[in-house]
Amino acid sequence: MPEPWNAERGEQEILTFVKSYSETRKAAPSQYNHLMDSYCEMAAGGEGGPSDTELTPGGPLSSFRHQYYHGYPDDWFFCILSGLGELDRYYSYLESKSRGDS
Repeated sequence: MPEPWNAERGEQEILTFVKSYSETRKAAPSQYNHLMDSYCEMAAGGEGGPSDTELTPGGPLSSFRHQYYHGYPDDWFFCILSGLGELDRYYSYLESKSRGDS
């Protein structure tokens, strides 16, 4: 599990993630789109969907946020989306959520 959020490393970490995901967008568009959908959900306070790890053996799956970004604030995900030019995707997610779409 990654270290909990640390504001001191926040800005540099955001820049590193933006650069990495810019490369992922080109190399693996399907993976990138899945990640950005999860980031939109987490930027809006959600859990980002289930991860592939069980909370307890044979139990329910952990969330993507709990597994990989425990303690990270919603704003961190918003900054990543903004840095990647994905704010339209985020606002579309919020609109869809307000309509009650899945």
